[in-house]
Amino acid sequence: MSHTLFVNISDIHIKESNKNQIYKKFDALIKQIHAINKLNNYKKIIILVSGDIAFSGKKEEYSLLDSYFEDLAITYDLIMCPGNHDHDFSSYASMVARNQLLKLSPDQQDSETIRLATTGMENYYDFESKYTAIKKTSSSPLSNTYELIDEQGKIFVSSLNTAWCSQLKEVGGDIRFPIKFLPQNSSNDRNIVFFHHPLSWIEPNNQKEVRNIIREEYSIILTGHEHLGDSFKVIGESNSCLMIEAIPLDDPQIKDNGFITFIIKDNDVIIKNYLWTGNEFTESVTLNKSDVMKNCSISTNHYHVNYDFYKSLLDIGVTYLHPDKDQIDLNDVFVYPNLKLINDDNKFNLRKVASDTLLNLEEKKTLLIGDEYCGKTTLLRKLFIDAVSKGFIPLLIEGPSIRSGGVEYEKILARQISKQYSNLSLIDFVNTSNSKVLLLDGFELIKGDRKSISTFLERSYNIFDKIIITVSDTFDFGGSELLGESYFDDGFNKYEILKLGYRLRYELVNKWNSLKEECSNGNGCLLYKNNHAVKTITKVLGKNYIPSTPFFLLTLLQSMESGNALEVSANTYGYYYEYLITQSLGNASVKKEELDEFFNYVKELSYYLH
Repeated sequence: MSHTLFVNISDIHIKESNKNQIYKKFDALIKQIHAINKLNNYKKIIILVSGDIAFSGKKEEYSLLDSYFEDLAITYDLIMCPGNHDHDFSSYASMVARNQLLKLSPDQQDSETIRLATTGMENYYDFESKYTAIKKTSSSPLSNTYELIDEQGKIFVSSLNTAWCSQLKEVGGDIRFPIKFLPQNSSNDRNIVFFHHPLSWIEPNNQKEVRNIIREEYSIILTGHEHLGDSFKVIGESNSCLMIEAIPLDDPQIKDNGFITFIIKDNDVIIKNYLWTGNEFTESVTLNKSDVMKNCSISTNHYHVNYDFYKSLLDIGVTYLHPDKDQIDLNDVFVYPNLKLINDDNKFNLRKVASDTLLNLEEKKTLLIGDEYCGKTTLLRKLFIDAVSKGFIPLLIEGPSIRSGGVEYEKILARQISKQYSNLSLIDFVNTSNSKVLLLDGFELIKGDRKSISTFLERSYNIFDKIIITVSDTFDFGGSELLGESYFDDGFNKYEILKLGYRLRYELVNKWNSLKEECSNGNGCLLYKNNHAVKTITKVLGKNYIPSTPFFLLTLLQSMESGNALEVSANTYGYYYEYLITQSLGNASVKKEELDEFFNYVKELSYYLH
């Protein structure tokens, strides 16, 4: 076998009082790695040590592990990164001075700042340099990159020092990592980055910057620190990036101690978990990256929706601030709106239809009409998810993405299929026996002349078993009436998307409040919260301040949490957007006196972009 095996060891916490227990584990660890190598004949074995080697960063603590690390370094290759316990905080001349350095903005932090803020890590740096023999291909004050070569090609491994700004008592959200010190690597499906703190410990805005960069450049992100109580955690960070949060080698406070191994094989990653059983490490769990990605997304039969696309479906487009849930997605707050059927004579029918039945109706062609606030796009995203659960093969196409719809029809479909599915080609899509559903959002935004658009629709009728199209209620078809002679005269059932009535408003309120911890223990609190919110909403709607659509109602619910619902309700629609922006800036620690500067900048930027 020519693959490279990676072994991750994290959170050792060696000190004089626990050295015998640690020695027992290291004896078993080295024995286990030797056995794994003999059984599989790996070309290379790389040991990744992801921080907290010592307990308090003392020189004598590291010396307790010299013989074991020397054994590992002679036989294998060692790469390390530091953790917060690798700081000797007692060595700092002044914690006040260090804290002032840490308050500098990322743009102000330079090599000298980093050096002064990490003087308590000198013992770790000495230990790392003693046992890391692989030559660095690049480095910055907070990162190192190493190039490995095996029979499959190059592997780049980068280590980050997220603990450089750690405190003796730190909490999640306090860590900051200047992105200018991230390694500069080209994307590769065998690139690995590891660091001590999971991304959730990084300050939210900084976290997004770091995450967006590393998940584009690396296929595996490996972290430690959290001492997970139940084995290790593996999640899909993007369609091509796998995040592994490892367990500690030694933490007597939790059940599972151990280490993990992984190999990159045939465009997949195979991860194994080894748990300490008291005298030895026993193989416990094996996972494949491909299976993890499937579980993070949705699939119909053997066709899998791309993870990134699935995440975009769940994104409701607005960052609502909920008191007990960091991120609200589609599944948390979606409510199916009612529809009103429009007769062939273009008159509204009194009969209402629940939008969750659209996929079950026998009609092949459906047109949904509504204003900009009614949630047309969100409804189609939910219908996509529903269609997959029913065994259909849906395809969601946005109007602006269609240009030259007649000539470029096959290219448009192929591009969308590749974006939305991980293992489906255009040929397989056309030939599949599964019912195919076209969800076309924003028909009025399609680019092209009447012939091109008509050709696109006609070709779609031949391929798709069901077609659902949304269009704005203000759109006019080249001067003709919307419901008169148009593209949609032939076989389309036309519906207006209605505002939320009392029952659906209550359902939305109930979903919002059900996410609160205080409402999860008993019905009494939930009912009280629901009734209070519904009364406030009814009062606002009764004065015609806002339309009864999810966007405005959710904004109103958010404002109730801060006690200024009436202030928000008594303003124009534009105020709702301003309110959401202001709340988001406040959540990002922007001071009130800085808001005018931000708004002036955003106005200039939006004018330029528009």
